[in-house]
Amino acid sequence: MFNSIDGIKSSYTSEKRESDRVNHYYGYAILRPIGNYIAYCFIRIGLSANAVTLIGLILQLVAFYFILFTSKSLIIPALLINIWLLLDFVDGTIARVKNQQSIQGAYYDALSGFLVENILHISVGYYLFLHVNSISIDPLLFLTIGIISSLLFQFYRLAKYEYFRIVGYSMDMVQKKVQISPISTEQILKGIKSFEIPTMVIFILFGKIWIWFLIVCLFRILISIAGLWKLILEVSTSNQ
Repeated sequence: MFNSIDGIKSSYTSEKRESDRVNHYYGYAILRPIGNYIAYCFIRIGLSANAVTLIGLILQLVAFYFILFTSKSLIIPALLINIWLLLDFVDGTIARVKNQQSIQGAYYDALSGFLVENILHISVGYYLFLHVNSISIDPLLFLTIGIISSLLFQFYRLAKYEYFRIVGYSMDMVQKKVQISPISTEQILKGIKSFEIPTMVIFILFGKIWIWFLIVCLFRILISIAGLWKLILEVSTSNQ
């Protein structure tokens, strides 16, 4: 069944399609269609989903090494992170097609996303702090905003986890709630944020990486505040 592109496409369930559409529109519209063909090639040569995830993790580490410990252009690490993002969609496709979904794979996949969420803004902020002196902005501001956006986003993630733990929703209930809920402001912001990594390359090519950095950091702060506010409203109106 899955020995063809059409077979791989058929593994993309309606639930997963809807989740991508409301949470990662760039992945839904661009990466998933491309990833189907890459997944097909990887399956043909025998690569497992965990192997693809591991390759992505290695690309991340190399990218962050370039950002933190070299003074060269950010174009190479930006391209590596974009490849990781593509592979992040490919490994899930392979896992579904080959029935390789596991706790270990889910953990490694979450770890790779966690690294980007926590390190990307801080590392780029640090790079700008060291190397940007041609604009009338205190370089320390870049590092400060990078740290704030990363910490606030993780605080939101922790608050969301605690909310579901206390309320007692199962993951199936959470998934169903996402599917039947109308698109919220938070989901619109997430859809826009999904273009964060690909636009990084464009801003680097135009020599305006500091503009990209300020935009995406402020966007992440806005998403975190919107998400926290939504959780507060849900807690305040809960009957439990």
